[in-house]
Amino acid sequence: MEVGDFINFDPRTEVTKSGSIKSRHLDDKESIALLLNFLEKIMKEKIELPYTTQFFISNNEEIGYGGNSNIFEKGVEYLVVDM
Repeated sequence: MEVGDFINFDPRTEVTKSGSIKSRHLDDKESIALLLNFLEKIMKEKIELPYTTQFFISNNEEIGYGGNSNIFEKGVEYLVVDM
């Protein structure tokens, strides 16, 4: 291996008989899918949330730049979705 080489690890993906997906490296992908599905439902069904709601999606979670550095100063509650 040399500096700049691309390395790919097999995530060992398996789809079970029940349709569940088992794989490595799914945590953040599943979190994003969950949030996007929720947002799509809100928009499609024109659901009005009772509070100002912000969604922060970071691509820097593994290096320490998570949502904690960007919490809305008037925020009362904070929910982190990271499997």
